[in-house]
Amino acid sequence: MCFRANFNLIFFVICFALLRNSNAQTARTDPSEVRALNTIFQKWDVSIPRNLWNISGEPCTGTALGRDFDEAYNNPSIECNCTFDSNTTCHITKLKVSQLNRQGVILEEIAALTYLAVLKLDQNAFTGTLPTFLGNISAMVILSLAHNQFFGTIPKELGNLKELAMLAVSSNNFSGTLPPELGNLPKLEFLWASDSPFSGKIPSFIGNWTKLLQLRLQGNNFEGPIPASFSNLTSLTSLRVSDLQNVSSSLDFIIHLRNLEDLDLSFNNLNGSLPRTLMNMTSLISLFLGNNSLSGSFPQWVEPTWSMPNLQLNLVANNFKFDSTNISTFPGLNCLQRDFPCNRSTNPYTSFAIKCGGSQMRSANGILFETENSISLGPASYYLNQEKWAVSNGGIVIDRKDPSFIASTTNPVDNTRYPELFRTSRKSPGSLRYYGLGLQNGPYTISLFFAETVFNRTRNTWQGHGRRVFDIYIQGNRRQRDFDISKEAGGIGRALVKNFDVNVTQNHLEIHLFWAGKGTCCIPEQGDYGPLISAIQVSPGFKVKSKSNKTGMIIGIVAGVASVSLLLLGFGLYMKRKSKHREEDEFLGMGPKIINS
Repeated sequence: MCFRANFNLIFFVICFALLRNSNAQTARTDPSEVRALNTIFQKWDVSIPRNLWNISGEPCTGTALGRDFDEAYNNPSIECNCTFDSNTTCHITKLKVSQLNRQGVILEEIAALTYLAVLKLDQNAFTGTLPTFLGNISAMVILSLAHNQFFGTIPKELGNLKELAMLAVSSNNFSGTLPPELGNLPKLEFLWASDSPFSGKIPSFIGNWTKLLQLRLQGNNFEGPIPASFSNLTSLTSLRVSDLQNVSSSLDFIIHLRNLEDLDLSFNNLNGSLPRTLMNMTSLISLFLGNNSLSGSFPQWVEPTWSMPNLQLNLVANNFKFDSTNISTFPGLNCLQRDFPCNRSTNPYTSFAIKCGGSQMRSANGILFETENSISLGPASYYLNQEKWAVSNGGIVIDRKDPSFIASTTNPVDNTRYPELFRTSRKSPGSLRYYGLGLQNGPYTISLFFAETVFNRTRNTWQGHGRRVFDIYIQGNRRQRDFDISKEAGGIGRALVKNFDVNVTQNHLEIHLFWAGKGTCCIPEQGDYGPLISAIQVSPGFKVKSKSNKTGMIIGIVAGVASVSLLLLGFGLYMKRKSKHREEDEFLGMGPKIINS
């Protein structure tokens, strides 16, 4: 009896599968969708890989009927639903044209694909504005347009997409405010809108998205404060909002967000003290609150919560108080405050030159560029040379394992008599600072040597659309905003030397290269952004009376913030960004379990 029952069940399953396959084979794709798809692919110059499905005749065949839509080998791809009209009609429900370097605009023929639930056009070279008809595709669940060159405003019609769960528009050239109609998206779970110059106050309607899991608004031009309505986002696991301008914010809204794993609120002019709820939040994997105006102290009971071995932590450049009762809670954090009080020399000298990311070398005109090539100069260390100059790196590359902080190239570098000077460069995903410690007071000229050696030289591919944009500060004053090496040098692989005059008054010089969240983040690879520099030369603008102060050979030590890296152990500091109208005062990133020697 049992055997017969099993046999009948197996027979039923086989018959059902055969019937479904037969129905799928006899069902026909809506002719208007077939015409639209053929026109779209023709205008975008797209071909089907390995004939996985049929574009010339019946498209809803092969992998279009399976579950291979998101597989890398199946690109471009579609997916169909053939259950309409008693299994006689197929409609295209998913369309992907991703990472194919396609150019053009969003075509009006897409409006004919009224059953689309997924539209993925990310990582191409598409341009133009977003058409309003996208708001008529009512079945849309995922709309991914990131890493293109779209511009203009986000159309208010997208607020009609009541089924929308993901809206990804990061790394484009969108501008203007987010339309309030977006507050009418009851099912939104993911909004990724970083790296576009959106403006206006950060919208309070975001608090309507009570199902939101991830919110990313970084590298925009939004104004604060962070709305109190954010307290409604109790499902959030990842919140990354930074670079808010003008108005300060508090952390009061955070007390209800108990599911957070990833919290980045850097460079928002946050004030007040740390909420007790945040200090007790055991779900956190990363917590980045650096470069704000937070104050207060650290109670001793916070240490067990925040000493978890995998926690990435950044609390630098705030106004926290340290004394004998709490200085051991986070050893070395007192050195990472705004005035950088540690390792200031008192023996004056008048010049130095640094080969950033490389070994000592003498240029053809006789200048000795000293070694600065420590591979341990990652997010948890700085390098100190005889207490004459130092370099600190701040920043951890998210979503990329084992990133390098030195860029090397074998390609030729043009527009220079000293191409060897540009073979290596120091890079940082956030903040790169060079300090002159103990300079004789007086006028100086700072020469910064740049060449973009990381990005792809082929502009007609999406990999060739990388934009490295960062700010240059000298002595705390922004001397150039939105500096783009390749744009100013006239192309990739071309040398550029920028000179800045400065007056040293307290025997201390600071050169700060800082990524303010602009440009691309992931082209050609994740983490290819932030400051990049090949060499530095500092020369006096006055007559030097003696040669005894000439910079000598390096006898450098890697100081890893000495007591900081040695004692911090389980903590990481993440340096990332700044607010747009004042310099972010980020000093050192600290990574867990990094020991410098």
